[in-house]
Amino acid sequence: MNTNPLANLEPILEPTAISWFPPAPGWWVLAGMLVLGTIIGAVYLYKRKQYAPHRREAKRLLKKLARNSTDQQFAAGANALLKRTALVTYGQSIVSALHGEAWLIFLDRSADLGLFTTPLGTAMLEYAYGKPDVVTALPRAQLLQACITWINAHHIINHDLLAQARSQAVPAIATS
Repeated sequence: MNTNPLANLEPILEPTAISWFPPAPGWWVLAGMLVLGTIIGAVYLYKRKQYAPHRREAKRLLKKLARNSTDQQFAAGANALLKRTALVTYGQSIVSALHGEAWLIFLDRSADLGLFTTPLGTAMLEYAYGKPDVVTALPRAQLLQACITWINAHHIINHDLLAQARSQAVPAIATS
């Protein structure tokens, strides 16, 4: 009667494997955030690409102009290219009337920069309009960098800032 008591035991029942689907709520939230982030990123990149073709073209033309022109041609071409770029962004009613000091103030205010209401901006205008009293050399590299910076940084400005630029430039024009 010495039988093994373990021989009468039933085999151990293993639990069923845990299914991978449906995942826990945290995984659903993470998947939703990833999809939403992908959509937002794609929309951002699409809008950026649609928004910036005039900027890319302006930078390409500016670099080409810098390689193949004299100082006077470069200053005049850079000024004209900035004006063309501003016309695309802000429209003819705002940009076409600007010239001289008002134009330089507009460039600075439209990009939150202080690059053009400096001797650099004055030199650009003097060279562009061929003033005979210019004896200093045009800082081409600085002007090229300032123009590229403005092309990259300009944004839609408040019309009150435009009015300020015009009003601040009137006394400077009147005294000239």
